[in-house]
Amino acid sequence: MQLKGLVKIFTVALILISLYQLSFTFIVRNAEKRAMSVAMQNAEKTNPTAKGKALDSLTERQYKTIMDSMQGETLVSIPLLKKYTFQEAKGEELNLGLDLQGGMNVTLEVSLDELVRSMSNNPKDPILNKAIADANAAKANSQANFVTLFGETFIKENPNAKLAYLFTKPSEKDITLTSTNDEVLSKINKEAKDAIQRTYNVLLTRVDKFGVANPNMNLDEKKGIITVELAGVRDPERVRSYLQATAKLQFFETYSNQEIVQYLQPANDALATYLSGAKLDTATTDTSTNNKIAAADTSKKNNNSNKRYRKLRHFNNYYRQISKNRHKRFNFFTSFI
Repeated sequence: MQLKGLVKIFTVALILISLYQLSFTFIVRNAEKRAMSVAMQNAEKTNPTAKGKALDSLTERQYKTIMDSMQGETLVSIPLLKKYTFQEAKGEELNLGLDLQGGMNVTLEVSLDELVRSMSNNPKDPILNKAIADANAAKANSQANFVTLFGETFIKENPNAKLAYLFTKPSEKDITLTSTNDEVLSKINKEAKDAIQRTYNVLLTRVDKFGVANPNMNLDEKKGIITVELAGVRDPERVRSYLQATAKLQFFETYSNQEIVQYLQPANDALATYLSGAKLDTATTDTSTNNKIAAADTSKKNNNSNKRYRKLRHFNNYYRQISKNRHKRFNFFTSFI
């Protein structure tokens, strides 16, 4: 009797869990169908003459725009418990996988050969590049990692050469001219593992932004290969280009609040005059505005000159400090995000 009671409890629990996930699946699918219907209507309104592939492409762009705007909107609200956004609800639905709903499978490989070149003090050295090329060729028929193959090919082709001569740099305190080949390879291998893990973490962050339910990512640390499975993806090219993209760090010179605040009140007055229907004295306004802009530009040029001078002086002092403290390590590494 006790066994029958446990079976009934597990059966009821399984039914409730299934209904819970099925409810999210039903709600999400209905939301996607409504979004597709709106996308088709918008596509037909935008270009009534579009047909065939042109209409499908236009509809897909409209659908992508609608879905991107829905990610943070509340889709399910359970009173007194929790509100689920579209992205959260999609994560709760049944995971059908690639076999049932389609999607894409991407295999990415970390460029460890470029890492080795970046660590070298002479990336264009012919001996270095020959060893890297041979290691890449041997990688296809070997289970060893790239750093091990690189060390083997280098020592095989240059039995009396030392890797330390190629990897000794002022910024690298762990490698000196007296370091053995094994010590150099150990350092390169450590940097390679760190680079692979950083790349994996960055890809995890990027995949989360696609809004895909239960993405699957596998990491092969030995070979530096990352496999990504994304079920339900509708735009593979967009995903592929986003995963492979390299981040760029850009600097822009901007105006400060003090420089633009003087134009806010005239702009507000001009907008109020326009909305009230009164005529605006554009000649007076333009002359006054142009005079202020010219004065601001002259002031900005002077300020920029002073800023550049201060930056150059600061950099000069900083460089002197580095020269005095050569025992300290200043290692600047840029990775894509």
